[in-house]
Amino acid sequence: VTVYDSLRRGNRHNQTIKSKTPAVEFLLVLQQFLTTFCFHDLEKTVDKLEQDQTLILKDASYIQCPVQKNTYDCGLFGLGTLLHVLAGIQIDQDIFSQVDITLMRTSLYSIFEANEAFDKDPKEHLSRAAIVYFFPAINVVKS
Repeated sequence: VTVYDSLRRGNRHNQTIKSKTPAVEFLLVLQQFLTTFCFHDLEKTVDKLEQDQTLILKDASYIQCPVQKNTYDCGLFGLGTLLHVLAGIQIDQDIFSQVDITLMRTSLYSIFEANEAFDKDPKEHLSRAAIVYFFPAINVVKS
């Protein structure tokens, strides 16, 4: 399991996940969720996950990723990281920046405000190109 933490404090590149941290708590709840709702029809997988309720933590580690400078852009940082992972682009702390995210947030606010509480369909303005515009490494990748 790879953990991308845009709120991290300090350098944790490839550091293993330590107990009693928010990352551990999240991963343990994720394992319970996967066991209950996603793997319910895979008996061997469920048995393995139920026998070792910390299995998800084995080999879990942090990976360098962009660091947010505030406490309210985590969703956009998560989206940016996910889009890069899905595009097959290696993540590092410089792949995008707080400046890129601030520009994206400001642009999204303008789009949503212009659509007057979604009286108009915001998807008309939220194309793939409009989103990846704020992520230079994805923006240059051919679709």
